Amino acid sequence: MKTLRKRQEKKKEDQVKIKTITIKGKFNVKNIADKLGELGFNRISTGKTSTRLMYVESETLSKKPYRYIEFIVTPTGLSVNFTITPETNEKKRIIDVSELLLRFLIYAGYENVDMKPIFRTILEGMAGVREIIDTNYEVLINKHEKLKKEHENTVKKLEETMKALESADRRLQSMERKVQELEQRIKELEVVSDESLKEMLIEWLKLHQGKINVYQFAKLHGLPTARVEEGLDRLMKEGYIEKV
Repeated sequence: MKTLRKRQEKKKEDQVKIKTITIKGKFNVKNIADKLGELGFNRISTGKTSTRLMYVESETLSKKPYRYIEFIVTPTGLSVNFTITPETNEKKRIIDVSELLLRFLIYAGYENVDMKPIFRTILEGMAGVREIIDTNYEVLINKHEKLKKEHENTVKKLEETMKALESADRRLQSMERKVQELEQRIKELEVVSDESLKEMLIEWLKLHQGKINVYQFAKLHGLPTARVEEGLDRLMKEGYIEKV
């Protein structure tokens, strides 16, 4: 397992790019010894003719700096070395370096410095910022348009659902009215008592020479045919009529 991890780490290390910015001039780092933490540096080493300041962000398994920014100050100038790892956005990295370089220049004394490399780095960082902003803006715009379309589709579906519900509600109300009408009709039919029905049937039979069309009688009087047939059965049982 360790061998595999070492191989993977070695593969990542081989893909790391190291870039250098060389700035000619004289820099005095004596005044920033107590500002290292504030500037972001976490390592410092001093030689006979040079001072090395490092901001190490991550290390390898063997404790070697992997992702870092390094400032080497010599009597003739400043070298800024920094790594761009496979997982790092290069333009974002330039922004980080530009920020640290500006912080360094605020606190370090310097003279006869060639500012062109500094300006180029800062301009490159600003271009990176702009590109990131433009990219993020475009992403946000695309997301906004997508969300806008989804919102419009949702609103449309909601309106269609509301219309369907309103239509269903109207149909339900219509059915409820019909049910109420039927219930009322049934109640009205139930008002005709057995005795009243008996008299109505006898009167009908007298007028029609003892003949009756159940369907016609029921329709004329607004009665169910079953109710009429029950009335006729009762008349037969009571001896008023006989079935021929």
